[in-house]
Amino acid sequence: MTNACPYYKGGYCVSPLLDQPTDYVTDSSRCLGNYATCRFYPKKEETEQQVESAIINIYAAVNVLPAPVESSCEFFQLIKTQRGLVAKCTEQSRILTKSQAMLCSKHWVTCPFHQKVD
Repeated sequence: MTNACPYYKGGYCVSPLLDQPTDYVTDSSRCLGNYATCRFYPKKEETEQQVESAIINIYAAVNVLPAPVESSCEFFQLIKTQRGLVAKCTEQSRILTKSQAMLCSKHWVTCPFHQKVD
């Protein structure tokens, strides 16, 4: 397997963005093919310290996700912090609340957060 995700091990995703390995987010067509499109594949290495310094206000009750959330939006990014996993909208450069992350997951085509400017 030359085009296999480096975080795909024995049917499990072991991405550093996840708290523990899981098969919940694996898809053989993606993990063994175009894995760079996966939300759990880090595009660039960011240390937790760099992420924490860039994110000033994370409130566990509001921002920390109880479980990984996946969205097909190109601007959706999951970030593992010392407080837990949070979702970020890279287009708006902001951390999403848990409910906003769920909206982004379900309604990414119509983007509930992007305001169109005429």
